[in-house]
Amino acid sequence: MTLSLFCRGDLHDFLEERKRQAVCEVGSVDADTLVSNAEDVCRALVGKFKLELPVLNREAMQASCKEADIPFVGRRPGVSYAKGTRVTVTIPFTGDQELFYLRPSQFSLAPPEAEVTASELRLTLETTTHDDKELRREIEGTLDAIGLHLANAKEQVDRFHPELEREVEGAVIARKKRLLEQRGMMERLGIPDERSS
Repeated sequence: MTLSLFCRGDLHDFLEERKRQAVCEVGSVDADTLVSNAEDVCRALVGKFKLELPVLNREAMQASCKEADIPFVGRRPGVSYAKGTRVTVTIPFTGDQELFYLRPSQFSLAPPEAEVTASELRLTLETTTHDDKELRREIEGTLDAIGLHLANAKEQVDRFHPELEREVEGAVIARKKRLLEQRGMMERLGIPDERSS
C-alpha cells in the first residue's frame, strides 16, 4: 500500500528513545558477563541499536505496467474513471526500512509517497497518456525527494552513532563499577556469598 514517507514520527525523538532503550538494556545483561567482558557487552549493544541509513539502488530499478481504471474528477459530481496505465517501479534498497517513515529535522511539507517492503520501495504512478518523458520526470522527482529526505536524516543518524556509543559505554562502566563495589563490600563482610555455595 502506498503511503506518505517521512511523516509517521519524529526522527530525533526516535533516536533519543533508541539511546534510552540501549542504556536500559545494560541493566539486563548478566552481571558476571558484564564484569568480565565489558567491552564485548558495549560492542554487542551498540551493534544491536545502531541504524543503517537506507541506500537506494537506482541501477537495479525495474518497472511493470498494466491497464487500469484511473479515477478523475470530471464535470459531473463524484468520481469518474478513464482507461489508463498503472506503472509500478521497484527500487531495491539496503538499510533500515523504519527510517523511511521518520521525519528528519529538515523535511518537505509534501512528502514523497511509496510502498516500503523489507528490501524495496515501490512507486505507483497512473497515467492516461503515454508520455514516457513526463513519467520519467515524475519517477526521478520522487526518487530525488526521497534522496533529499534521506540525506537530511543521515546528518542526524551520523550524530546518533557516537552518542549511542558514549551513552552505552558510560552505562556499562557505571554498572561494572557498582557491581565491583558490591562484590568488594561482600568480601569485606567476611560472610560467604550464597551464590558460591
